[in-house]
Amino acid sequence: MGGKIQYKISVALENGPVNGPAKLYFTPAKETNKQNYGSVFLVLARTANGGDKTVYQLGHIEQPDAAKISFLKRTEDLSGVVLRLSPYFKAFSSFNGLAIHGLL
Repeated sequence: MGGKIQYKISVALENGPVNGPAKLYFTPAKETNKQNYGSVFLVLARTANGGDKTVYQLGHIEQPDAAKISFLKRTEDLSGVVLRLSPYFKAFSSFNGLAIHGLL
């Protein structure tokens, strides 16, 4: 795509810590008494005309798995990937190099 619009593209690799946002998952609440919303997080209208409401509660929270996003200072692993990726990406005229975050 970068070649078509004559735009240079850098590919980023992460080597530092990753503190991404958690994903919140909601499930329909078993208790739908509209007088008691103590543990309820969301109330969404089912219909645009103000009909029945669906009540949701927090089901679970997932933190991002940093090992799937970052090399986490494993510089030997990072170096190996850089050596394997560089020839592949150099074949693209739009490739502008690898950007590595968290080396220092």
